[in-house]
Amino acid sequence: MRLLAASLLAGSLFAMTSPSFGGDIRTVKVFSSLDAQVFLNTLESFSLNQRNVIANADLMPTGADAAQADASVIPRVLKVPADVVRRNLLSLNTGDLDALLAAASADSNVEPVLSLSLFDDVNINVLPSTIRTLEDGSVSIAGTVQDAPGSVVSLIKKGSDLSGTVQTGTSIFELRPSNPSEPAGAADYLSSKTLFDQVKPVTYLDEPPPETLKIKPPKKDGGLDLNFEPPAGNDPTQPTIVPNVDFIVFFTKESAKQALEKNGQTPSQFAEAAIRLTQQTLDNSQIRQHLVLKKAEEIDYAETGNIILDRDRIQAGSDGLEQVMQRRDATNSDVAVLIVEDSGPYCGIAYIPEDLSLDYSDFAIMVVARTCAMRNHSFPHEYGHLNGARHDRYTDNSGMPMADAHGVIYKISEGKYGRDVMAYPGYCKNVLQIDTDTNCFRQGVWSGQGWTYGELLKSSDDDVDNNSRRTLRLFGPIISAYR
Repeated sequence: MRLLAASLLAGSLFAMTSPSFGGDIRTVKVFSSLDAQVFLNTLESFSLNQRNVIANADLMPTGADAAQADASVIPRVLKVPADVVRRNLLSLNTGDLDALLAAASADSNVEPVLSLSLFDDVNINVLPSTIRTLEDGSVSIAGTVQDAPGSVVSLIKKGSDLSGTVQTGTSIFELRPSNPSEPAGAADYLSSKTLFDQVKPVTYLDEPPPETLKIKPPKKDGGLDLNFEPPAGNDPTQPTIVPNVDFIVFFTKESAKQALEKNGQTPSQFAEAAIRLTQQTLDNSQIRQHLVLKKAEEIDYAETGNIILDRDRIQAGSDGLEQVMQRRDATNSDVAVLIVEDSGPYCGIAYIPEDLSLDYSDFAIMVVARTCAMRNHSFPHEYGHLNGARHDRYTDNSGMPMADAHGVIYKISEGKYGRDVMAYPGYCKNVLQIDTDTNCFRQGVWSGQGWTYGELLKSSDDDVDNNSRRTLRLFGPIISAYR
């Protein structure tokens, strides 16, 4: 079994605890607003076709209104795709951010705070928990939003570019470098800017039927003691040894292309961001696992639009996916992941270990849609299935491998609802009659004892004592020993 001593995290990984605000607190303003007059004049200099690519020309102010416009005009005129609520264009303060990250990495007493002013009504502070330098020189930043329980942040900084996901608990934001090729001729103006989208959650996709998660692997020696209660991550009386789970992540050519275009990230950066987001959800719930990206690779595979078929082909080693498990073995990775662009009606699929007398080491496989991986928390969700976690009981009331390993729906505050990583929106939509495009988002937390995130809701009399944290704590060492 491969284990990692948390006290030995060093080198390319700078690990922090949640900021105590007792050290050297340093805040950096990550973005600055653009000059509205320069923005409008730049748009006016484009041809009408160029202008219509990024802005609603009929909403642009003219005359005296244009002369008096401030930065709030920019999100009003920027054109947004169907899955985006609103968009802003900001300037990254690269030097200031680099200086703070370097200071925090060099001095453990420095507690960095990243101040993000995204829109006139959105000003948040990000509290980093890890700062990690990757092989390509980019920097991964993971953490939470201050005063937003259950929030998750996963960012990638490469030079003057910043990309990633910020989930505040009630809103989801995605950022990426603006594409200087859209519109053509705008490269000089757009190349140093960051697009910030407030996006809609992914709620239109179906959940795979529970039977699609079932498998019958071979028997194994020994079993798992289900009465054992593993230690929580914040228990100071327990050793700081955690299971080390290694991932190899594959991208189809189309998903790799779209990750770069739509997320502003290479496959390795996207995979790292997804794993850091997943790690942050575990850390939020004191689940002792340490997730590591071993390798990210492109694969020449024609997408089928059927991720259940894709998953089963990986497991069988057939139809163009033979190398996935071969490379998993060659890199000693515990979990193999395929990121696709066309996932059909589902966001992701994995297997679930239902019979604890069986050996599931050859079934640690996830297939996840790029669009869902972080925005919908589908990457941590599918990883939860590999650990024995199931959907909320309204969606799936199965009792295997453990009766309490279910997700939950809860009330955050008056009129605001949330779901943990494993829960689906069906109860919110069908029973609570909530618009799940604007409410009841997935949060970066797992059900379990010590719940502090809001009033738990019951879909039935047996919808009580749900504890997916326990199953992840139990399965972490098992998955860590797969390879």
